[in-house]
Amino acid sequence: MKKLALLLVMLAVATNALAVNVKDRGVKGDGKTDDTAAVQAVLDSSATEVYFPDGTYLLGSLKIPGDMTIRFAPKAIYKINPVNLPHDPKKPKDKRLIILGGDRITLDGLNFDFMTSEGKELDVEDVKVLIRGDGVSHLRVTRLRAIRKTLAGMPGSHPFLKEKGFNAGFLERKMRVIELENCRDIEVDRCEIARVACLLITKFCENVSVHENRAQWSAAITRFDFSRGLRHYANWSRNVVFQCVWWGGNPNDHLKHVPKNTSNIVRHDLKPGDEGFHIQTAGVYDVSVQNNYAEYGVTLAWGAKARNVIMSGNTALYMDDMAYDSEGDENVVIANNISINSSVAGIGCYFWTDKVQITGNLIMTLDQGDDRYKGYFIRLHSGGKMGPDQVGTGKAFISGNLFVSEVRNKKHQGDTLNRMIQIEDCRDVTISGNKFVNGWIRTAPWCRSGKVTIMNNEFDNSIAGNGPAIRLDAKGLEGIVRNNIIRKNAAEDKPLFKDAAIHILADPDKQMIVEGNLIDGWRNSISCKPKNPAGKQSRYIIRNNTISGSIDFLGLEEQFRKHDLGNLNPKTLRPVKVKYIPEKNFKDEEYKM
Repeated sequence: MKKLALLLVMLAVATNALAVNVKDRGVKGDGKTDDTAAVQAVLDSSATEVYFPDGTYLLGSLKIPGDMTIRFAPKAIYKINPVNLPHDPKKPKDKRLIILGGDRITLDGLNFDFMTSEGKELDVEDVKVLIRGDGVSHLRVTRLRAIRKTLAGMPGSHPFLKEKGFNAGFLERKMRVIELENCRDIEVDRCEIARVACLLITKFCENVSVHENRAQWSAAITRFDFSRGLRHYANWSRNVVFQCVWWGGNPNDHLKHVPKNTSNIVRHDLKPGDEGFHIQTAGVYDVSVQNNYAEYGVTLAWGAKARNVIMSGNTALYMDDMAYDSEGDENVVIANNISINSSVAGIGCYFWTDKVQITGNLIMTLDQGDDRYKGYFIRLHSGGKMGPDQVGTGKAFISGNLFVSEVRNKKHQGDTLNRMIQIEDCRDVTISGNKFVNGWIRTAPWCRSGKVTIMNNEFDNSIAGNGPAIRLDAKGLEGIVRNNIIRKNAAEDKPLFKDAAIHILADPDKQMIVEGNLIDGWRNSISCKPKNPAGKQSRYIIRNNTISGSIDFLGLEEQFRKHDLGNLNPKTLRPVKVKYIPEKNFKDEEYKM
């Protein structure tokens, strides 16, 4: 090991010996003399590698030519002089520090100092972008440090962020470290940021790797807009709003600025300036978010209108929204992640999202920390009034996950201590082969849904109190509940009709099949109610279930079109007969939904 360490030191010395030492070219590095002109002269010379030894370099804007490597020694500091920084003519307030002027640039070890000689810390009005590139390729930024000491406050929408003084808008209004447009083959690694907007923001870029970076008190590590090919992996964050976010347009097409009926449309073949191009349908492509860690943020990874997304092997703790979220994406895999205590849900799929595989995840809601973090397991949600083909989650398969709740002191999540998968406005969802510990599944009654299949899951509920394992109630819903094992190992407290292990409200035009389930420990095993009591007959098939409790229908027998056969009590081995509760009891408190 000693020989290897010595060899690495010798290689570093040899590398730096080949580089141009800026102090050999008249650069002072004393923190008082403005070295901008002297350093720029070195960069404009024939040098291809420039080395900054230990020192404090007072520097304004630099333009880095192509085929250039710049290395800062461990104690070399880039002290920002904000005088006469270049800016975008269309946005005069967007001042930029370093301008990338060509391909094949490496920036290694840049360490920014934001304090002025008067003791004031520079903010976004002094410099908005530290490194700016347009149309360059083969860029590497490594071991950069951008650590600000103060965080300017502004209103926040999330409780956590409001307490700390910033919100998601912080990303747009505050300092960006690296801003790239129309670039490709980018690598950003082993950097550290604090109290800035984001480490990297891209627009219309391609082939970007962001890895092994650290961030605190910032809006994001990676913002990936209208781009293709992101690998975001092995990053660490604390108190960061969104560690990784991608944006290909808004999937909520009931907004005025979004074209109607475009929630599921992206156009990868069109670029800005092409006929028919619209920024809300530009899309993002090929996103991989793997093996990252985040705590005390809003969301570890989320994005909108991407195609081909993988979120795998990540760990998120105490998120103020969802740990992992997909909005209007297609071809999505969310696998082998850990979420502990997310405020809304561990995993979310919002608006139109299609072809989603959620598998092998561990989603836990523990009875620790602030109550606001004790949210759902999964939420499949749609917030807009879109057409039938542009709303909700479709072709989704949720399998092989472990969902655990230990909550004992907070309700307000479906009026039960157990946590749930909530389905809203889905088109086609299958939930199969999962394990629930104090958990349940619900289709939201205020939403529209298509087909939901719930099969081969195991529910083990051990928290005392009332509540179902499966509740299906949505307009237009067709449900299949088959071969699930549902156990209750704790006492019930005067369970209501709706607290049955399986509780279903059937739409007259759809059928409900409840078949082959094992239900043990519920006094009310299966309860059924017509979605519209005064309308058509509701259709049920309830057969071959092994149940410890009753099968109850709320209403008169002629209100139901049903087939029930082979339902047995495991203790008596006798058939369980359906019991009808008179329609006059619809409004009784016991039967209210």
